[in-house]
Amino acid sequence: MVGALLAVLIAGGLAVMFTRGGNDDESVTDATEESAPDSTPATDESSPDTTSPVTEPAPSTTGPTLTLPVTVAPVTTVPVAPTLPAPGIPIPPGAVLATDPAGWTMAVDPAWNETDSGGVRSWFIEPGATTGDNVNVTTEALPGGVNLDAYVAAAIENIQTAAPDFEIVFQRRDIGVDGVEVELIGWTGTIPGLPKLSFLQAVTVSPSAAYIATFTSQPESMPTMAPFLEPFLVTLRGA
Repeated sequence: MVGALLAVLIAGGLAVMFTRGGNDDESVTDATEESAPDSTPATDESSPDTTSPVTEPAPSTTGPTLTLPVTVAPVTTVPVAPTLPAPGIPIPPGAVLATDPAGWTMAVDPAWNETDSGGVRSWFIEPGATTGDNVNVTTEALPGGVNLDAYVAAAIENIQTAAPDFEIVFQRRDIGVDGVEVELIGWTGTIPGLPKLSFLQAVTVSPSAAYIATFTSQPESMPTMAPFLEPFLVTLRGA
């Protein structure tokens, strides 16, 4: 369903919000493989093979599956003039333009510490930091005919499943002089096993993809940080 991205996007934001640990999934898999007994029954070579043929499952008819995030190439950031490629779109003073092979661009502060975690590009707001407040950008392939209104509505509905206490703090639509619409959504929510967090997201869509920039912070810090981050996030543009 359109909007599956936000559930995955939470994981992307949280993965860099806290200190990374080892690959627990891998160790569990290895342990399972080593401890599982060989349950293959012995067969009599002289007995005829009466095994029933395996029936392949019928293909799904529920529609296209949307995946996130895409794998991107190494980071490329370049200095830019006081405007984005579309004339008249202001960016914060001293910002640089981050460009990505996935087709998006967004203004970022060169003082932020950039990392790549599983193909998700992230910028930690505190220079040199590898945990804490951060911005990440992800993309999701879309079937034709999905506009920004439909995408945002489905995404909000979907995220309520992951965070039952999900609450929108504010929501507004920014329309650039180039005609590109960017939805800004500020919200809070608690993911099971983690503390309550605040998110500021910018979402825009093209005919084939959605682009999402997410700032993750603590609820007590967001009122101060949101006004600082908004001018960066609304510069998000997709191919």
